[in-house]
Amino acid sequence: MSRYEEKGDNSEYPLDVSKGLLQRVMPRALSRLRTFESFGTRDFRIFWGSMRAQWMAMNMQMLARNWFMYDLTTSALLLGLTGAATGIPMVVFSPLGGALADRVGKRTLLTGGSFLLSLVALAIAIVITLGLIKWWYLLIGSVCQGTISALMIPSRQSAVPQLVGEDKVLNAVSLNAAGQNVARLVGPALAGFLVAPIGVDGVYYVISACFFVAGFSMLFLPPLPSVRGAQRRPMTRDIVEGLRYVRGDVVILLLLLMAFVTVILAMPLNLLLPVFTEEVLGVGPDKLGLLMSMIGVGSLIGAVLVASLGGFRRKGLLLLVLTMFLGGAICAFSFSRSYVLAALLMIPVGLGQVGRMVLNNALVLTNTPPAFQGRVMSLYMMAWGLQPLGTLPMGAIADAVGIAPVFAVASSILVLFCLGVMTFTTRIRRLP
Repeated sequence: MSRYEEKGDNSEYPLDVSKGLLQRVMPRALSRLRTFESFGTRDFRIFWGSMRAQWMAMNMQMLARNWFMYDLTTSALLLGLTGAATGIPMVVFSPLGGALADRVGKRTLLTGGSFLLSLVALAIAIVITLGLIKWWYLLIGSVCQGTISALMIPSRQSAVPQLVGEDKVLNAVSLNAAGQNVARLVGPALAGFLVAPIGVDGVYYVISACFFVAGFSMLFLPPLPSVRGAQRRPMTRDIVEGLRYVRGDVVILLLLLMAFVTVILAMPLNLLLPVFTEEVLGVGPDKLGLLMSMIGVGSLIGAVLVASLGGFRRKGLLLLVLTMFLGGAICAFSFSRSYVLAALLMIPVGLGQVGRMVLNNALVLTNTPPAFQGRVMSLYMMAWGLQPLGTLPMGAIADAVGIAPVFAVASSILVLFCLGVMTFTTRIRRLP
């Protein structure tokens, strides 16, 4: 007698079969869902938590500094100059940061850099509290922040393979970006709402505390020593050696070019957003904070989706597609005149920004030998320092013709660039 005949109810047999199938299929499906696998590493969890505190501070500072600068000066050009004050030191000092990352323990650089960023934010807060603030003090703070970041970011990027192993780099970079965009979601909105009750100086005190927590957390990481060990030769020789390596690797050159062009054409949106909200949408810092948080929502979605890719074999093609998607989303945003529509369009903008960034970052790391990762990542991070090449002219043109046409033209150029790369070379779109 069969099992369902013993029970005397034929209707239960299909249910039992379904349960059996679920018991066999679900573990298999879950084993393929690799979204959070890097969290199995203790050191990565500490690193991830420290980075969240640091990114919370940076996103709060982005809103507080940009809004305060525009409030003091009402100049889109000076707002763009604030971004340049951060970016130019990153261009100048990133190669040095990369060379340090390949010869010095990364924990030392990350811890010291976080504590220094805390001191810079604290100094700005005190100056505002004392009523001595001038707009150019914010520029000085931006220069300090850019210099410190240039020396520590290559270590932060190249530490990932040491923490999780080469096979989990894309997953770890994606989870790091997901956490970064939780901060991007919460940080601007929190800073925007805090401006009224505690003032801009109060916001800067909170920022300083977040940077301090990030540095303190890094003390619990292992030393993360250089793969190459201590070097006695001049630092300039290491920098030149890294440049020669990049020049001889066409794939790395193209990946760096993708990063440079996207940062110049698409990322000025983040810095010039206060101009759009004031001129086009007519809203204040609280609504600006919410708008930036909507970018964070899309970025979080993009990071989680990329973290779930696992063994996806067309990452280069996906990089091109997501970059074009980003350009199209910014172009659509430039035509919005409703705050609600603009906020909704920030979601695909965020998805494109982070999805593209994570893939570009991971592809650079996984296609670079460990001995060169710090120096190559320093060149990759220089792209962020080149953002003023887009922000400054965009800010100047926006003062003359308005910000909306500027966003529309820049994003359209980005889409055309990606179509050109996809059409005329196969090296990127065929990357696994």
